[in-house]
Amino acid sequence: MENVAEALRLIANLIRTGTVFAVDLTADTPCVRVRDGAWESGWMQWIELRAGTTKTWNPPTPGEQVIAFCLGGDTAAGYALAGLNSRSNPAPSTSPNEHVTVYPDGARIVYDHAAGALNATGIKTARLTVTEMTEWTCPLTVFKGKVVIEDLLTYQGGMAGTNGRGNNTSIEGDFRHKNGELSSNGVILDLHKHRTEGLNAPTSEPLK
Repeated sequence: MENVAEALRLIANLIRTGTVFAVDLTADTPCVRVRDGAWESGWMQWIELRAGTTKTWNPPTPGEQVIAFCLGGDTAAGYALAGLNSRSNPAPSTSPNEHVTVYPDGARIVYDHAAGALNATGIKTARLTVTEMTEWTCPLTVFKGKVVIEDLLTYQGGMAGTNGRGNNTSIEGDFRHKNGELSSNGVILDLHKHRTEGLNAPTSEPLK
């Protein structure tokens, strides 16, 4: 009878649903412990999406519902499969068209594949470091806020603008122009010059 009871205990421990109550991210192999009522597992790894030359990192958090797979029924030799929604951690969307990731600081990334719309909100900073080149193919890009360029700005399709805040545009440093007209308020500057005869006799004539 004892052997039967032990066999039943091991079978009951093979697959269990519980919640994470402890997380250790400093261990050689980061791991969690899972609780289901009075039952508690030993330390076990959680199952990541990838763990080879391509790696992902998204550790479970306390209170998250998981499935514990315990090999041979041994709770010290198990693995946790995370990602079960619960009343305390409900799904972040009810739309069949959205792929959603929500973070604890309030950041939210949503892709609506029906509308073809990607929306990221609640992000404080975003940095992209590329060693060679980035390329944007888009008929219209809108920046709302200041734009700072710390190196050479090169454009090939011309430049157009209107008065911004403060109705003022300022350029500091050298300004060089070649190959084409340079005009201001209807006056073509590169065809125009001033000369002074006497003290107060400004005249102008086209450059020769």
